[in-house]
Amino acid sequence: MMVLCGVLAASILSGCDATGESPRLPKMGDITGAVTDLFSSDPPSVSNPTAEALYQDGIDYFDRERYARAISFFQKLRDDYPFSEEAEAAELKIAEAYYLNEEYTEADETYKNYLTFQPTGRHTHFVKYQLGRVNLDQFTGIDRDLEKVKAAKRYFESVIQDHPDSEHVPDARKKLAETRLHLAERELYVGNFYLKEEKYRPARERFENVLRDYPDTSVAERARTALAAIPAEQQDGAARAPARKKAEAPREAQLITKEGYVHEDPDRRRWYSYLNPLSWGDDEPEEEEAAAARQAAAGEGTVAAEEPTTVDKVTSFFNSLNPFAASEADKAAEAEKPSPAETTSAKAVVEDIDKRLGTRGSSGSGAPAPPVTELPPDEKPSGPAPSDPATVLGDIDSKLGGGTKQVDTPTPPASDPALFTVKKPKDTEGKSSAVGAEPGLLEGIDKQLQREGIGKPPSLPRPPASP
Repeated sequence: MMVLCGVLAASILSGCDATGESPRLPKMGDITGAVTDLFSSDPPSVSNPTAEALYQDGIDYFDRERYARAISFFQKLRDDYPFSEEAEAAELKIAEAYYLNEEYTEADETYKNYLTFQPTGRHTHFVKYQLGRVNLDQFTGIDRDLEKVKAAKRYFESVIQDHPDSEHVPDARKKLAETRLHLAERELYVGNFYLKEEKYRPARERFENVLRDYPDTSVAERARTALAAIPAEQQDGAARAPARKKAEAPREAQLITKEGYVHEDPDRRRWYSYLNPLSWGDDEPEEEEAAAARQAAAGEGTVAAEEPTTVDKVTSFFNSLNPFAASEADKAAEAEKPSPAETTSAKAVVEDIDKRLGTRGSSGSGAPAPPVTELPPDEKPSGPAPSDPATVLGDIDSKLGGGTKQVDTPTPPASDPALFTVKKPKDTEGKSSAVGAEPGLLEGIDKQLQREGIGKPPSLPRPPASP
């Protein structure tokens, strides 16, 4: 008994979803099969784990509706022998076992994996048909989301159009008609809801969808009857005007407004008007009407002086606050200025400007004359340019007022004829010799410097006596 309880607990825990959802109770076949396994021998694949043995054991459990046990053998076959001939069949059996065990999420993922890795496989038509069944079996009512039904409709249409030679086409047509019926009933259900709420435009659109998209279903006649129940004035598609609410009585103003001043104390109203510059000049209606009545009774024909409006008074108030605004004197001076129509012509304006400036301005008839320069004309010298420097300097002196003797220039000393005279001594034969030229020149220079008081030779000490 304890062993049986442990088997049941293990079976229940094996049905728990990895996402944390509530566990699904195992089927009776899994429970009875688990009990039977306690008293039966091991399957052949345990002692001989080949691809054929694993597949055969999986089929045995599959036929006995032991889907969880069958899936374990097929998964071991797929993992241990992925390139065997039985691997593809084992993959399809895993998905079908999930579907028959009502594990639709796992079945949908397994079938889609097959289409991903083998989009042109020989069992593609069967996989699409099974995907349609997996989605259609999740239909729970027309008041729920029908995305699964729409997906099933697409799979069945693909089987009929892309695989017309498949043996599953007749069943796919029946399943397709079932999906169309569910979708038509959903449109009718929503349309009746709008009709009950007197929203005729969306209701009419739903009924027309049934007649357009699902005319061959039994729901079309009911949609036609519901469409006739819409009022005639709403048949053109105009939305029903919302019912008017009863006019609510106006509530008393909780804030002080201009309308509320009528019932206020006149002194208080005048005080508030003084604080609000936008209300200046708003005379009380009673006073205006009384003044108009008195004027009509007296038969006055004269027009009263126009009083400033509220806008003028408000503008005057803000101008008084603005130090850059024009004063009343400036406005009066501006008003006294002649209008543009009274101004003189352009010529008169120019003459007036010339009179004020003391000179005659240029007219627009021609270009102004250039001013007269007072510089003498540039006279070019006649004849060729002198090449002698003495001539050029003399000409410059004559233009500057003649040669002027420089006062500060010292007079050069008189030259000594013997300064640059070289006395050549004569040799014994009476011929001149060039050897004595240098001593004569130096002696002449020393004498000249001594005469000028320059370069007096210092007294040299007497040489010592020789021993």
